[in-house]
Amino acid sequence: MIEPWLENLQSIAHSNIKQGRMPNALALRGDKGLGKQKLLLSLAQSLLCLSSKNGLPCGHCHSCELYIAGSHPEFRRLGQSDKAASIDDVRDLQQWLSSKPSISVAKVVYLGDLSTFSIAVANALLKSIEEPNTNSYFLAYDPRTQQLIATIQSRFQFWVVEGPNQQQCMQWLSDNKQGRSSQLPGFDLCYRLCRGAPYELLEFVRSGQQKQLQSLIEFWQANATNDIIKMLNDKSMPWAIDALILHEQSSLKSTLGNNNKAAQDKSQILMRRYQRLIEFKREFRISLGLNTEIQVLNLLQDMQELTC
Repeated sequence: MIEPWLENLQSIAHSNIKQGRMPNALALRGDKGLGKQKLLLSLAQSLLCLSSKNGLPCGHCHSCELYIAGSHPEFRRLGQSDKAASIDDVRDLQQWLSSKPSISVAKVVYLGDLSTFSIAVANALLKSIEEPNTNSYFLAYDPRTQQLIATIQSRFQFWVVEGPNQQQCMQWLSDNKQGRSSQLPGFDLCYRLCRGAPYELLEFVRSGQQKQLQSLIEFWQANATNDIIKMLNDKSMPWAIDALILHEQSSLKSTLGNNNKAAQDKSQILMRRYQRLIEFKREFRISLGLNTEIQVLNLLQDMQELTC
């Protein structure tokens, strides 16, 4: 069963499959944690199914059984899961594509993350994508982490994946037996920290980071220096600093638009604190290897001075 926020795209894809209008090179574009891979692999089964109805896989034909078992001869992943695809991988793929399907009427290639392809691999793939054999499909995703190689960008049809709103995300967490987490203080901050991506949020909750975040904000508001230093270590720093930036941003927004002098003064203080955190995040990225505790202590001293 596909996630609710993916149902519309799945419906469009199934309609295209039914009508024989499925693009031979399709990429889903969206943030990490939205379920793009799950949808693509579901579409691969639909394309290979021998008894598909309305573009949906039947789940019990010989082709579906092979696909579910992970041994379908007409389904291929490019490269290995633990390393980027190579030129040799592309050559093997091209040889595989040149043969006729033995079970299904189509062949499906799962390319994975397009942003990991080198220029050489992308160029090697061009001929296969531009001149595909009959009923050959290439499925991939773009995490929007960086600009894609132009040759890849121009050969794929991109469908944008949008995540659920906060209420829908809370319901989905509840369906995954994590409903209590959405009732805890600070869930709004967790949601924004994970960019509204449900799978990112689910992992954040299950790993115990939500409770760590709640403690961090409490220590931050109480200016508990020793506790903050203990929490802001190399492992937690990437998400913790982003969380503090979002927290200060929320505090700043609550004071904007108020003509009261006291509120304006507070707004200026919060703006300086917010800017200092942004600066610290940049400094931390370029100073890896330096003593983290000293960096955090300097930050806290600066924040204290800015508040006075």
